[in-house]
Amino acid sequence: GYYTIDFSYALNYASSLKFRDFPVEVKIGKHVLRADNERQLKGVLSLRKSSKGIRIMPVVKYPLIEAVVVGNRVVAALSIDEKNKTTKATMNSKLKEHIGRAIEFLGSDYGSVTLSENNIVDVSLSPNFALFEKKCRVDVSRILLEYLKKKTERNMSVIEGLFASLHGIIGRVT
Repeated sequence: GYYTIDFSYALNYASSLKFRDFPVEVKIGKHVLRADNERQLKGVLSLRKSSKGIRIMPVVKYPLIEAVVVGNRVVAALSIDEKNKTTKATMNSKLKEHIGRAIEFLGSDYGSVTLSENNIVDVSLSPNFALFEKKCRVDVSRILLEYLKKKTERNMSVIEGLFASLHGIIGRVT
């Protein structure tokens, strides 16, 4: 989706966007409105009276699948229906690999990817771990902490090896 924060910026941003595919959903806080063309999009944005962020994205087909990735591995997935009801979801290994690469491509160690009909419609680098933990009964936080610990240990051993090599070189020079 497209993200904006400042209201005046949002209006200018919306007028500069050349959406190829309308309709779009405009999410302002918990409210979701639909715009079928650029004129309606500007109208929807002008209704905003709060300091809530705005999210503009294509209208998606439900159910959505949202998956949390740690490293490049899917650790939990939810199915989301039109009424925002969530249930645990399953997916095939090829789709899991595709989702894992999306987060890896962004250079992040974790995040979530939302799919509609196997197309990525949203990526978040701040997923709601508590929701995934409750619905999927997976301790996502623990998995992330263990992953980061292992990654840090690997990085530290590489750094220690570099320092040892440098010390060996410097020691021979002096």
